[in-house]
This record gives sequence, C-alpha cells and structure tokens, in this order.
Amino acid sequence: MKKRINLSFDLEREEDRVVYDLIQSNRGKTKFVIDAVLAFENKREGIDIEQFKNAVKEAIIEVGLSIKVDDKNNVVIEEENQIPDDLFNMISGL
Repeated sequence: MKKRINLSFDLEREEDRVVYDLIQSNRGKTKFVIDAVLAFENKREGIDIEQFKNAVKEAIIEVGLSIKVDDKNNVVIEEENQIPDDLFNMISGL
C-alpha cells in the first residue's frame, strides 16, 4: 500500500528554498527524503558506537600513543616514539 504526503515550502525562507532545491535536484525524490529522515533520526538517537570507537582508535594512533591494559586491569598509556630522558638531560646541560 502506498501513501502520499504533500509538503509545502516557503521559497522566501532560505532553509525552505535550500531543501526544496535539494529534493527537486534528486531523481529519486522519495528515496532521498526517506534516507534523509532516517539519517536524521539515527543522528538524534546518538552516535554509532562502532564509529565512535574507530574514531578514538584513529586519534590515538595519530598522536602516537599506545594504550594497554596491565595484569591488574589498569589502563597504561605510553608514547610510542618517546624522546629518551637522556636527550632532555643532555639539552638542559647545555
């Protein structure tokens, strides 16, 4: 069963005009509206936890950190490309 919804846009309002133009420019207008509404609802419900985890992992890798859990379940954060203390001591001695 198909249902039809009528929408009206006030083309004098900027947001209405932008949305109207976006919908009109798409061949599959119904599919476009369905995808947009579902994406909006998913975004309102919160972020996808897997996307969040992947973003955090990428950020950790980019800054060069290594995160591990020790045998007591404590989180240990280490810099992978850590500058040795000897180098700092040598520079401060100059």
